[in-house]
Amino acid sequence: MSALVTIHVKMKLTRDWFPSAGVTIYGATSNTNAYASNTVTISHDEDSTQAGGDDPSGTVRVSSAATGVSLYNLNIENTYLRGYQDTLYVEVGYQFYSGCLITGAVDFIFGKPGASAWITGSTITTVGNGCITASGRDSDDASYYVINDSTVTSTKYVNYLGRPWGDYARVIFQNSYLGSNIAAAGWSEWSTATPNTEDVTYGEYNNTGRDWCAEHDDDDDDDDDKQSNDDDDDDDDDEGRDDYHDDYH
Repeated sequence: MSALVTIHVKMKLTRDWFPSAGVTIYGATSNTNAYASNTVTISHDEDSTQAGGDDPSGTVRVSSAATGVSLYNLNIENTYLRGYQDTLYVEVGYQFYSGCLITGAVDFIFGKPGASAWITGSTITTVGNGCITASGRDSDDASYYVINDSTVTSTKYVNYLGRPWGDYARVIFQNSYLGSNIAAAGWSEWSTATPNTEDVTYGEYNNTGRDWCAEHDDDDDDDDDKQSNDDDDDDDDDEGRDDYHDDYH
């Protein structure tokens, strides 16, 4: 097996890096189908205040003009805060993730209106109480988040599949294993003051795990908007995701 290699660098892939055909970057691995076998990590340590914003603090960024970018068998991390809130930012376009490990606690798969993500064959592990997804979809456009053929797990926390950052949030969990960390209600509102639930589409299909998975699948045709009030939610902040984690401590 290859030696483990950590590259401490911050990267932004722009159009100047490669021709119009795009670029593919491979990391070394003994098994291309398992993230656990990856031996190369791209690592950086910087928070948003140091970098001047959330976007420039990212370890690896792909410019919206840089089309045709593919990354295989690479571990990418920002060690300033390792996967708690806002781990995976779905900012623009259609994004595809396969065979990944994604960790976090609060809104850690999130993004802007108009951007879509398809996550398949991956492991989503929570490291604290909170919501997994926070879709920012704010109109009836074609965007979506789909978590397919994946495992959602935790050792001791309570989590919701998602809550609507935008009032047209659309998220589907399908063909996946949902662990005992997922609350029976399944989904949460954004906050007590601003539920954002009127036009959401939340769905579950053909999942396994706790007994309630089958019950939720049966109810999908009647009620795609699965919401719950968190009895411990004292969040009166109408706008910020940053304060949400306080509700769960």
